[in-house]
Amino acid sequence: MNTTNIKKESRKISLWEKFSYSGGDVASCITFGAVSSYLSYYYTDIAGISIAAVGVIFGVTRLIEALVNFLTGVAIDGSHFKGGKAKPFIYTTTIPLTIMFILVFMVPDLSAHGKVLFAFVTYLLFCILYAVNNTGYGTLLSLLTSDVKERRVLNSFKVFGSGTGSLLVFTEVASLATSSSGSLIVFFSSGQ
Repeated sequence: MNTTNIKKESRKISLWEKFSYSGGDVASCITFGAVSSYLSYYYTDIAGISIAAVGVIFGVTRLIEALVNFLTGVAIDGSHFKGGKAKPFIYTTTIPLTIMFILVFMVPDLSAHGKVLFAFVTYLLFCILYAVNNTGYGTLLSLLTSDVKERRVLNSFKVFGSGTGSLLVFTEVASLATSSSGSLIVFFSSGQ
């Protein structure tokens, strides 16, 4: 493989950049953690979708997401954007991902088939956007510096962000599960 055309920068990464990078994992864990730990409950107990339909939605979507992860990696490897290899994949998916994160918890009062279709489409789009965004984000580690020591330190910050995001999600989900009002999701879904 010809590596003469690849320019790798070996530089010291600032503390601000390290915390900023870990912030990406906080956000990633909050969105995916909330969906992973609460969405099946929301679909079955609040939206009224059958558990069998939810299982099919999750299974089919995850298979498609696996393909999207692979294709995104191939696209990032072959990209030559002015702003960098991974940034365009992150920037273009951030706002749509946020919108889909909200919509997966807002199943309207439709027929049973309508609810399943809405849940499938919104969850599929959420997973596709998450896959593209997170693959781009995960690629940044190797693109930020060629210094192995800096990569190890940066990865430690990433793991710290992941743990922080997971802790935030699990404490919030636990408080929602034990609250008398049910959840904030019910508030958003009811349009109040």
